[in-house]
Amino acid sequence: MSPNRFSKLLALQLVSTTLLLAQTAARLELKAPGTSLLVARTMQLSSNAYAESGARVETGLSYSVEPASLATIGNDGLLRGLSPGIITVTAREDSAGISAQVRLEVRPLRIELEPSQIEVRIGETARLSARAIDADGGVIPNQSFRYTSALAAVATLGNDGVVRPVAEGITSVVASIPGTAIAGTGTLRVLRKSDYRLRRLQDSRLNVPAAITAVQEVTAAGTRIAYLATLAHGGQAAIIDENGRRRILVAAGQYLLALGRLVVRLTNISINSRGDAAVLADSAENPWCGSGNLLVVFRASGTVEEASGACSIFLHPHALAENGNLTYQVNSGDLGVIREYSVTGVTRTIWSLATRPAEMTEVTGLNWNAVSPSRFGAVLALVSTARGTEGWHYSADRWQRVFRAGDSVDGSTIQWVSQRAFGRSDGKFFTRFGENGILQMAPNQTRVFTKNESPYANGPRQSWSHAVVDVLGPH
Repeated sequence: MSPNRFSKLLALQLVSTTLLLAQTAARLELKAPGTSLLVARTMQLSSNAYAESGARVETGLSYSVEPASLATIGNDGLLRGLSPGIITVTAREDSAGISAQVRLEVRPLRIELEPSQIEVRIGETARLSARAIDADGGVIPNQSFRYTSALAAVATLGNDGVVRPVAEGITSVVASIPGTAIAGTGTLRVLRKSDYRLRRLQDSRLNVPAAITAVQEVTAAGTRIAYLATLAHGGQAAIIDENGRRRILVAAGQYLLALGRLVVRLTNISINSRGDAAVLADSAENPWCGSGNLLVVFRASGTVEEASGACSIFLHPHALAENGNLTYQVNSGDLGVIREYSVTGVTRTIWSLATRPAEMTEVTGLNWNAVSPSRFGAVLALVSTARGTEGWHYSADRWQRVFRAGDSVDGSTIQWVSQRAFGRSDGKFFTRFGENGILQMAPNQTRVFTKNESPYANGPRQSWSHAVVDVLGPH
């Protein structure tokens, strides 16, 4: 291409560009990718300016939102929802005095009614409340609602959420945001007027102040301490203290909706360091069938599981392992078993009087006294035999005898041991034995840990061993 021709083409392009820039915006177009926006989420709006010729031109735009309390928008057209309602977004080109608008609905993720299902008798009143939830699951503040009943012949609702029953029946109730179609629904059942009235004499609920008058069955794991408490109003509660913050798991008199069971008495508790808890209780179905007939696991995730509903369950303070598995004993009638309830919800038997382990086939007159699991998968079982008490250690699906009554260990004769032992992560168990000392029990490692007159490193001698107790965290 010759220099002369190139110069002419360059000049022609410059003229075309100048003419395009000289065109002013005559029309604006504002677009949104949808018709609604969730509270706590953003939406990118797009805008274009066009000259009268239809050509697209570049120009500076400003944005605004009405009402400003419902959403915000930046200079880049990024819109963010703040509160539910109908908004109008405007884009303006000030020099040409033109604008474009788009109308959108800012919505909550959902509207929740409390309660979502309600019963009220004729002659009485009740109150509904509602809350709007944003996209992150948070409650949207300062939100007002309008309450309505689908069947005014059954019940009416005031703007304050007060329910006034009219006649027996069932109707849906609606909480909506004024000026929008956004709503949440619930169910209202109107019952006939009662023939009698109940007067409360005693209340075991925990939503009233109730001082702790006694504490029993204390256990600990990690930084958590758990215990059963007797309350001033006569009830019981299973409580976990987590770094000074008290959390109530269940109370006597409470109906566990997830299980369909009513708790009438609490017996034992066990926890692990990750926040799971197991509680042994009596349920209303058979409240006096043994030491406990409802074994409930409260997971740190918030789920509630029924591990067992047999009679005469026995729960050790270390029954709930660090991995979430639960080992417990059942001894009711001809039933004598040790079971493990896994974190996956599967139950298996690891010891049974009816089908004893192969390692115990030579034992005669076999019965049992107690089982002590550790938090780390091992189990110690004290069994009665024709020869007397024996201790058996379980780990990795294998049973091994660790002592017999009458054995001589470190110069001491083992006559009896306490029914409650505590196990460490290395598989060793510790409990009191007949000479007011502490016996360590493990396969090929049973020895006298301490006994009367045993000297300590700092000089004193032991004169009495009262008990072996739980400790905080792994040993």
